[in-house]
Amino acid sequence: MSDVRQEVIALLRETLQVEPGEDGSQDLSERGITSFQSVVLLTVLEERYGVTVPDDALDLENFLTVDSIVALVESLLAEAELPR
Repeated sequence: MSDVRQEVIALLRETLQVEPGEDGSQDLSERGITSFQSVVLLTVLEERYGVTVPDDALDLENFLTVDSIVALVESLLAEAELPR
């Protein structure tokens, strides 16, 4: 399990009191996450990883599952490492 995945799961459990389920493909809205909690998660992820989620990535699909959140964070981290 990647560090990002472990941290996302910990954030969901500890900060938002949402149990993400058995695997990373379960719909978090069905697990009880609210739109407000999604905004809190977005803010915490940006602060934790020092990234900014661009407006075009503010799509429900990017925050629907643990897998999609991890993929988004990992792609943002990879972009941040690219020379500009």
